[in-house]
Amino acid sequence: MPTLGYENDPENYAKIYPYSIESIKSTVCPLPEKVFPTSRQARDRLLILLKTAIANAPEYSGSKNIVRQFVTTSSAFIRRKLEYSLDNNGNMVDKLSFYISNISMPHFVWVMEVSTQTDYKNRRIFGEVILDATANKKERNMIYLRIGNSIYFNGKKSADESSPKKFNQYTHNLGEI
Repeated sequence: MPTLGYENDPENYAKIYPYSIESIKSTVCPLPEKVFPTSRQARDRLLILLKTAIANAPEYSGSKNIVRQFVTTSSAFIRRKLEYSLDNNGNMVDKLSFYISNISMPHFVWVMEVSTQTDYKNRRIFGEVILDATANKKERNMIYLRIGNSIYFNGKKSADESSPKKFNQYTHNLGEI
């Protein structure tokens, strides 16, 4: 049976067609739909959680907000949270981000950030919700929700008055956005 192989491979069908393994520059490997909630399903769940939290935090309700949704690896997300928790001298500036950097998370997470229009331009947010991107519809998928200096984790609300109410927007692991 002919296979796509290397140019000099006698069983490579690239002898018939002008392609070989060397000609491949990139590939797309779609994951089965049941591995992740779709973007729409995640958005619906994230918005419900976020709207409920904002409604319970009067200082954030009533203004027009911008939301940003994306999926990322938890390792990249946690690494960035740890970076944001410390200043250039290694001093703690955001205890909640440090706390978040120590939460055990699945490999992929859905993230929704919320910001005012002005803060968004400055890459600052006042809230974020993180979902397990590998959980199915029947599993509890919220990992945590942060609004200002309050966090909802494992069904409990905690606050840290020393943590900022507005914090850094996530930037991907390939560089600044």
